[in-house]
Amino acid sequence: MNRFLVCLTLTTLLLPAAALAVPAPFNQTLLEPPSLDLGPRTTVAIGEIGGYRGDEVRSAIEAALVDEARGPVRYTDDPAGEAGGIVLTGSVGELESHDDIQDIPVERQKGPVTVTETDHVLTRTVTLRFNLTALDADTGELRGKKIFVLEMSHKGPQRSSPEKVQEAAKRPDDMFTKLIGQLGPRVANASTPRWIVEGFEIERNKTTKVGVLMAKQEDDWDGAREWFVSESAAAPGEEFLHYNAAVLLGLDGQFDAAEESLGKAREIKERRRYRMFAGRLAKLRDRAAALESLGY
Repeated sequence: MNRFLVCLTLTTLLLPAAALAVPAPFNQTLLEPPSLDLGPRTTVAIGEIGGYRGDEVRSAIEAALVDEARGPVRYTDDPAGEAGGIVLTGSVGELESHDDIQDIPVERQKGPVTVTETDHVLTRTVTLRFNLTALDADTGELRGKKIFVLEMSHKGPQRSSPEKVQEAAKRPDDMFTKLIGQLGPRVANASTPRWIVEGFEIERNKTTKVGVLMAKQEDDWDGAREWFVSESAAAPGEEFLHYNAAVLLGLDGQFDAAEESLGKAREIKERRRYRMFAGRLAKLRDRAAALESLGY
């Protein structure tokens, strides 16, 4: 056997089992707070949406608000008398469309002669502007506002004249319709919580196998979290036990304990994924604080 391969094999055999691990990905459903801080609320309704194609914008927002992925805030047609109600109103700006025509020199053979002609390509950009206002359903008091600016660009086919590229381009109103469809979920996400699925990873090797199988195959996440916490305390030198405990503690909202476990893993060996999870852990903490301020 080649001397290099012999050395490599011996080195691999001598590595401790804890040094080798493979990521075990999983998905977790989490409640995402809205970007607008409108305070605690139980219901949301839609008031008047004025401006260009306001009725269609209103329908798009309503469709997003009644989607099953919404969080604990309930959509209602009539918020009168319901505590914590929010009424969304707004105004849609006029359709904004901008065309940019690019000239392209093209050589063509015309009989025995090669001539240079000019073709054209049109890039059309359409902009939708929407001013959202959120009012208290009981008092009419302003609770928050936000300006949404959505753009869509489309590069059309190459044609021999400006008139032909205009004919081949997408209609501004059709592009605006697609922007309305994008606006609905953005307004809903800004004003109400929603459920989202995020991917995470824990590490699997001989040391962590029992806890990983408990979590992923048996779907016993509480048991897996307790197992990793217990095993990491009994084996303080096993970094992946600490790391997996940190992930599951963080997802359970035990942020101080999660940071402590992650710190122990990083003391043993600093890894890129540990640094990345430290950032995610901070975001999980901020998310929980935002939801708590809303009463969830």
